[in-house]
Amino acid sequence: MPAILLKDVPAGLHHRLKQQAAAQRRSLQQEALLALERGLIDSSASVRLPTPVKTRIPLTEDWLRVAKNEGRT
Repeated sequence: MPAILLKDVPAGLHHRLKQQAAAQRRSLQQEALLALERGLIDSSASVRLPTPVKTRIPLTEDWLRVAKNEGRT
């Protein structure tokens, strides 16, 4: 089975993961795998891009730069 080594995990994240694992009576590895799996499932389901906006004037990089310089957001 493939393995992943995570380096430089922020202390706060490690602590939360460890607490969650203990609360659910899972090992740290099991909890990390479950969190990764849930994150991948949630992210794939929530990616829905809006339909493109049709405008009278094409929104080019130059047009946006000029608009920003004029103070419009």
